Amino acid sequence: DTAHSLRHAGFEDAQAATREVGSFTSRTQYVLIGGLLAVAVLIFAIGHPLTAYIDRRLGALLEGTERVGRGEFDRPVGVGGGDEFGALARAFNRMMDSLGAARDEVTGLHSQALAMHQERIALLQERVTQVVKAQEEERRRVARELHDQAGQVLTALQLGLSRLQMTGGTKEVEQQAASLRELALEAMEAVRNLAMDLRPSAL
Repeated sequence: DTAHSLRHAGFEDAQAATREVGSFTSRTQYVLIGGLLAVAVLIFAIGHPLTAYIDRRLGALLEGTERVGRGEFDRPVGVGGGDEFGALARAFNRMMDSLGAARDEVTGLHSQALAMHQERIALLQERVTQVVKAQEEERRRVARELHDQAGQVLTALQLGLSRLQMTGGTKEVEQQAASLRELALEAMEAVRNLAMDLRPSAL
C-alpha cells in the first residue's frame, strides 16, 4: 500500500510537472508568437515610410538624370538632407552646373567661330571685288590703248597706203600698196575685235 501510494503520488507529481511544463511551453509559444508579430508590425511601421522615403528620393534623382539626358541643365535636383542621397544630389547638381557652363561656353565659341567665318567670307568677297575691279580697269586701259594708239597707227598706215596706191608710179607698186592696205584693214579689224573682247560694248 505504501509503495502503491508512493507510486501514485509520484505519478501525480509527474503529471502535475508535465502539465506545468506544458503550460509553460504554451505560454512561451504565445510570447514568441506575440513577439514575432510585434516585431513584424514594428518592421512594417518603420520600413514602409523608409521605403517610401527612399523611393521618393530615388525618383527625384532619376528625374534629374532624365533631364540631363534631354539637355536641361537649368533645374537642379531637389533632394536635400545630410544622408547619402543628399550628397549624391549635391554632386549631381554640381555636375549639371558644370555641364551647363560647358554648353554655354561651347555655344559662345560656336557663335564666335561663326562670326569669324562670316567676317572672313566678307573679307574674301571684298578682296574678290577689288581684284575683279582691278582686272576690269586693266582691261579698260588695254582696250583704250588698243583703240587709241594701235587703231590710230593702223588708220594712218591705211591712209598712207591708199595715197601710195593712188600716186604710185608703177603697177607693181600699186598692187603692193593695195595688198598692204588690205592687211592694214584686217589688222584694224583684229585690233577692234580684240578691244571689244577685252571691253564689250555692254560694259
